[in-house]
Amino acid sequence: MIRSLIVDDEQDNRLTMNALLTRYCKGVEVIGEAGTVKEAVTKINELKPDLVFLDIEMPFENGFQLFKYFTDIHFEVIFTTAYDEYAVKAFRY
Repeated sequence: MIRSLIVDDEQDNRLTMNALLTRYCKGVEVIGEAGTVKEAVTKINELKPDLVFLDIEMPFENGFQLFKYFTDIHFEVIFTTAYDEYAVKAFRY
């Protein structure tokens, strides 16, 4: 089972992602959600997910800023965003 965390500032998006994963990805377990980067840092340190679904455009800090809180990244990331201009930057990360 892949333990995952959903990070998105919009609750409806978190609920939709959770529902889609539950319905279509039987090997993925959602172990938590976060609405901000700071909350995500806390949840990642606490829950130790294998995979983080990460929104990029969020208030206060964008999703790319999550990486500055970790010296070693021990989880995979799938970027979830409606903004295509972030695609190249997301590939670099």
